[in-house]
Amino acid sequence: MLKINNIKFHIILLAGLLGACQTSLGDGFLISTGSSRAEVKEQLGDPVRVGEFNLPDVPFFGPQEILTDLIPAGTNVEEWVYIQDKEELYIWFVGAQGGSMDQWQVIATGRYPVGAVY
Repeated sequence: MLKINNIKFHIILLAGLLGACQTSLGDGFLISTGSSRAEVKEQLGDPVRVGEFNLPDVPFFGPQEILTDLIPAGTNVEEWVYIQDKEELYIWFVGAQGGSMDQWQVIATGRYPVGAVY
């Protein structure tokens, strides 16, 4: 089981088409760019919040800003949020337009303080 007081978070950006990242949550949990929705759910369970949006083409503030360097404006994104200790873990998924969401993969992750105002 995931021990909340033992959570570690690392983002590693690697060279590649979209870049790559890994989120290490300790205790053997690892979320990587390219992980499927099923793999994330298997490791972390159901998210606290799920949202879907099109990436804006105008400047904006918030955790989603990281996506502007990875995908074009207008891309449909699914956002899963987990609360761990005093932080929110965001996991963003993208996939082929018109494709099954079951095939969507992690594009990026981020960790932010609970209740942060942007």
